[in-house]
Amino acid sequence: MWKLIVTFLVVAAFFHGNSGASEDHILRDLLQTYRTRPVKNNSDTVQVTVDVVLLHVNSLDVNSQVLSVNAYHRMSWRDRDLVWDPQFRGGVRRMHVMSSLIWLPDIVLLNLRGASKLLLDPRAVVSHDGTVVWIPVYQHSAHCNMDLGRYTQECNLKFGSWSYNQKEINLAYGAQKMDLSNLEPNRDWAVQYTAVKRNAISYSCCPGEIFVDLTYSLTLRIKKNTSSALTASSGFTDRPFVVIFVVSLIVGIMV
Repeated sequence: MWKLIVTFLVVAAFFHGNSGASEDHILRDLLQTYRTRPVKNNSDTVQVTVDVVLLHVNSLDVNSQVLSVNAYHRMSWRDRDLVWDPQFRGGVRRMHVMSSLIWLPDIVLLNLRGASKLLLDPRAVVSHDGTVVWIPVYQHSAHCNMDLGRYTQECNLKFGSWSYNQKEINLAYGAQKMDLSNLEPNRDWAVQYTAVKRNAISYSCCPGEIFVDLTYSLTLRIKKNTSSALTASSGFTDRPFVVIFVVSLIVGIMV
């Protein structure tokens, strides 16, 4: 009789401890009390870390002064509503969740020229301690102040939250420059240098509020094998060549 009771208790404990072991069960339970911003108190700040991986320089239009790039953003933060104990959830330590089901930081390109296109919206990776990693792929078109007399141009990509101030979302960068390890070469432009700067700015629209942005700078140079074509079509001037040519022509006429 006692053996039967003990066996029943062991089996019952096993099924009870693993009743919510699947990702679907865990997520369903967590979302029952999910909040709009993943903080314990409204006064708490969500710390968001951002890294930008440059995939391709699509174009740099010197006439409209627009830089188009493809890049993916590696964003991570802590969501206090997505925490569970693997010991009581069948050993599940992380799961892949549709991004539409959870809170996401509204990080956008602020110096845009045309809407950014979301090329890939992957599932977010959620760990049992509440750490969320989301890596979407975007196509961005940014305004770029160009000097038409130079073959080296510097453009900025300015990213920040569209609606949250610094007290609600605090942005930080992981690496001090863009990741170029997956960069596909552009026919006309070579990326020479990248860097990132964190800015905290107060705007006239919102007195008393500070907004954070991460501004990535890119230095690009025209490749030698395409510089002549770009010079003819875009108004670039190779000043040394012009001077030598004019002087030679005048000397030839005088002789």
